[in-house]
Order: sequence, then C-alpha cells, then structure tokens
Amino acid sequence: MKVIKRREFLGGICALGSVALPGCRLFTGADADYDDRLSVFLSDLHLRADSYQERLFAGIVAEVLRLDPLPRRAVVFGDIAYQSGEPVDYRASAPYFKQLNDAGIDVIFGMGNHDRRSGFWEVHPECRERNLLPGKVVMSISGPDADIVMLDEPTNNLDIESIYRS
Repeated sequence: MKVIKRREFLGGICALGSVALPGCRLFTGADADYDDRLSVFLSDLHLRADSYQERLFAGIVAEVLRLDPLPRRAVVFGDIAYQSGEPVDYRASAPYFKQLNDAGIDVIFGMGNHDRRSGFWEVHPECRERNLLPGKVVMSISGPDADIVMLDEPTNNLDIESIYRS
C-alpha cells in the first residue's frame, strides 16, 4: 500500500475540484442548488490580515460560491492561522467562513500545527457547541456517503467510536 503525503492528496482533490469551475455561476441567495455529495477541502491557509494569503483565500471562497451546484460542506484541515494562532489571524479568515456559512455551506474545522485553540475559540465561540471533546477541537459532519470526524492532535487512549456516538 502506497502512503501519500497530505499535500499530495489535497493537491489531487483540488485538481479534481477545478474541473467543475468552468460552468460556475455566482451564488445569489436562497435559490441555490446544493450537492449533498460535494465537499470542499481547505488546508494550510496561513491567513493574516491584508496579506497575499488573504487575497488568495478571498478568491477561493468566491470560486466556491460560484459553483453550481454548491457544495454542502467545507472541511478545513488546519493551519488557518498565519504563524502562531493569534486571534488576529482567525479574525482575518472569519468573514470568509461566514460567507460560506451564509451560503448554506456547513464548515467544519480541524487544527494544524500553526493553530492555537485559545485564539480559535476566541474568534469562533459558536464552534464550541459542535465540539465533541472538551479541551480539544474535535468536530464531525455527516454526508450521504461518508461521515467526517476532524480530530485535534493525537491523544493517548482516545476512543474515536465513543466520541462519534455521543
């Protein structure tokens, strides 16, 4: 069995997703169609205010919102923060995640090595309601063909099945 690196996997997913872009339309509100089997995967955003990363992410969100049909969910694999997980980093990304949510796209977060829970919770307190494990950022999302559980850092004796059942 060949093991591929996360960036190789995500690059392949992004390449597959880009095929759908030529026939896009701008999201205009409640008349949007959704594909329950369509997900957007985001990783290594490394955002800070007024940076080229923020401008790139703004363009990515705009492309997602032009998809027809819209994806039902966006999965953020982590490294949202620029470098050290300061609240200012999460504030830079918050308006874009709000655009996705306002469009009816469910956003689920995971933490990367540049993220810090305290800064994330300060800017995204609404995510605490979805959190499955106190002290960590563990979220799940269900789809028609698969359920996704986003885990925080590895934890000894972590019983994934009991977390998911709760």
